[in-house]
Amino acid sequence: MGGDFAPAHEVEGALLAARHLALITPVEFIFVGRENDIRAAMRKHDFTGVRYSIINADDVVTMEDEPAVAYRTKKTSSLYVATECVKNGLADAVVSAGNTGAVMSFATLMLGRIRGVSRPTIGSFLP
Repeated sequence: MGGDFAPAHEVEGALLAARHLALITPVEFIFVGRENDIRAAMRKHDFTGVRYSIINADDVVTMEDEPAVAYRTKKTSSLYVATECVKNGLADAVVSAGNTGAVMSFATLMLGRIRGVSRPTIGSFLP
């Protein structure tokens, strides 16, 4: 919910990914954020055949939020709830177009690090 024009681009990106990944493996998306906003964005697209669920989270980590402060004060944010989904085994990954520092902080503090890896990294596709 923290990205520019969220959740419109996130919803469209998930749909494109779902259609692409369906050719390779079954996939299900969990949208975490303001449910009414997510549903409004989804109505602009055809989600027929796409497996998804929505978890409501009313709070948002903005681009202006300090990551450590957001972690301590925004326990009901979409980012915190999504990271909890990974921690609890409900999801395999978090994808965010929002505050990168907050994503890294939440992941490190909530999920920990892999033994022998001293710093987190960001996965990215390069053209």
